[in-house]
Amino acid sequence: QINLLNDGNMWWVCVAIIAVAVTGKFFGSMVAARFVGQSWKDSFSIGALMNTRGLMELIVLNIGYDLGVLSPSIFAMLVIMALVTTFMTGPALDIINKIWPEKKPATGMPDKKRLYNILLTFRLPAKGVRLLRLANNFVAKSMGNSMVTAMHLSPSNELNQFNQTEYERENFEPIKAEAARLELPVTTLFKASSSITQDLTQTANLANFNLLLIGAGSSVFEGSLLGKILGLTTRIINPEKLYDTITGKGRLFESEPLDDTVRSILRNSEIPVGIYFDKGLDQPKRFLIPVLEPTDLFLLDFGSQLMRNNDATLVVTDPGGLAGTQQDLAKKLQELGERFPGKVSTQAIMGAHLPAQASDDLMLISLESWKKAIDQSVDWLPMTPSVLVIKP
Repeated sequence: QINLLNDGNMWWVCVAIIAVAVTGKFFGSMVAARFVGQSWKDSFSIGALMNTRGLMELIVLNIGYDLGVLSPSIFAMLVIMALVTTFMTGPALDIINKIWPEKKPATGMPDKKRLYNILLTFRLPAKGVRLLRLANNFVAKSMGNSMVTAMHLSPSNELNQFNQTEYERENFEPIKAEAARLELPVTTLFKASSSITQDLTQTANLANFNLLLIGAGSSVFEGSLLGKILGLTTRIINPEKLYDTITGKGRLFESEPLDDTVRSILRNSEIPVGIYFDKGLDQPKRFLIPVLEPTDLFLLDFGSQLMRNNDATLVVTDPGGLAGTQQDLAKKLQELGERFPGKVSTQAIMGAHLPAQASDDLMLISLESWKKAIDQSVDWLPMTPSVLVIKP
């Protein structure tokens, strides 16, 4: 009954109610979001969305009106307030998006003209240092045509505008120190994120990276009976896990060699991903590549990149005799032998070159072959050195 507001003073009261409502919800939510580290755009967007009143507000107002708590004129003012604040959400978001338009990744993104670009991401600085050493093996002698980017994503609820700068400095200080020791130019990227996996894979997919390096991680459900029970329960109630089980992509009760975060990155990444299991690798003197399936041929391309940038030898293991039946494999081995004379050798028996020297050897193996080796509990698995598991 908008005709109840037939007095100019009542309209001023209505405007005051709307102003108080917008100030409390819009600006209150915006300030709180900014305080915990959200960007200005995200903070204003949160404020605009929180400012929205909807059906629930109208239901509460109707209950108050029916009980006689609200007079007809006050009820009309509050309904107008609810409608105005709801209808202003769309235009407010449009204005916010115009002021802060979406920006394509620019800072730290590699140039298409560069030959080899690596993105590494880390949670702990110590693991970031080890990943940086690994990345250096791919580009050590071709820095002019290569680029290494170190990225750290932190949960936005752990940061605020007061500690974000200090947190970024502490995480990248060891990385920069190691890069200086290796004389390796490194670009750093830092972001407070509410969806780390999504932001990571989006950055990797949209830019011109040749390889994404991540740490192996570890499951939070390992190490105790309670942990195993919790892990099983989580897999049962996980919709994505249930979908994979129903469609035949996975088994509900299988043991997972990789944690949930790593598996999510593998699913969503459109570029090759390397999962690094470090066992104290220092300066590699030998690269070990087992070719267990015809689909493992891509590993030789990574082996070639490593050989170009290191004074090391390459051992290719072909237990299935694929070189005799796969012309592509035989051709690649011949090309490697001609490119690096005296440094490439082959083995017919898997594990003949093991046990390896943990500080001198690096094994490259495909993700599928790694999973099969774990499922079959092969005898050579415990003797492996540092391993880079690659999903093409």
